[in-house]
Amino acid sequence: SFDSCVFRNIDFSNITLEDVNLIDCKFYNCDLSNKVFNEKALSRVEFNNCKLIGVSFIDASIRDVIISESNASLINFSGSKIINFRIIFKRKCIKS
Repeated sequence: SFDSCVFRNIDFSNITLEDVNLIDCKFYNCDLSNKVFNEKALSRVEFNNCKLIGVSFIDASIRDVIISESNASLINFSGSKIINFRIIFKRKCIKS
């Protein structure tokens, strides 16, 4: 488990994350694309300005998680138990 960790500007593409639970962790400007957190626990985790393309959270336990200003296309939460989860996107104002 990773507990109370802060990750900044890390590309996880060549890092294997197997059997990893995340507790009180923050990810800033990280690339976690295609990582698998199936059947894992995530509690009080924040992803800010991260690349989360294709991340799998199948059958995961997700509590108090925030994804903000991140690219989370093709993310999979199938069968997950989710409590208190937010996705926040930055709004752009277009002046005409």
